[in-house]
This record gives sequence, C-alpha cells and structure tokens, in this order.
Amino acid sequence: MLVGNNPIEMSGICEKLHQGFRGHVHTNISFTMKGIPQKVKLIRPSLIIVDELFGYSEIQKLVEALSNDPKTKHITMCMLKSSGLSYSHQLNISHFITKDSVSSKELVQRFWGSMEERKIA
Repeated sequence: MLVGNNPIEMSGICEKLHQGFRGHVHTNISFTMKGIPQKVKLIRPSLIIVDELFGYSEIQKLVEALSNDPKTKHITMCMLKSSGLSYSHQLNISHFITKDSVSSKELVQRFWGSMEERKIA
C-alpha cells in the first residue's frame, strides 16, 4: 500500500514496484490519510510505504492507530523520506527509503525484509 499526496511520485513508486516484481504485485494508492486504518484492515497489505511529506502529526496518528490494533500491528511500515526533512527518525518506523535513490531493487528488498520480520515476530 502506498500513501502519499503526490500522484506523480506515487505513480513512479508503483511503477518501480511492478518492475521489481515483474507485474506480480497488487498495489493500492491513497492520496489522503482519511480512512487509512480501515483500508488497511480491508485490504491487509504486506507493506505500507508512507510519504514523509504528509507531516509528522498525521503520520504519528497513523502509526499509533495501526500499531495499537491487533489486526494491523504486524504490518511493516516504510517511510519514503525526503533528504531535507529530519523528523522521520522520531516516528516508530523502522524502514526508510530515500526518494532520491529509490529503485525497484530496493523496494523488493524492503518487501522481502518485511516478510522476514513477520516470520520472526
């Protein structure tokens, strides 16, 4: 699941995911934070990539809502990080991808890394 407010950027990330998985991936893109916890429960994504530009308080609310719910707390979140912003380390998100260097290979690695974390947990 991709969560971001820039359709062009999110389309590019989606395209790279499809390249990395050779089209064998289902993606869902949301351009607003409204209703994300409910969508997550409905579609049950393996990984959520959220754009840092939504802002600290919005992302913090999302992280808290998902981590406090037994149905969603196991889902790995990855921050799509801008090089100039610095608050992302304060959030309870363990994976980061820098927008400048995002590649289909890195997205696939993040996905499989999240699957390994699920096995350990």
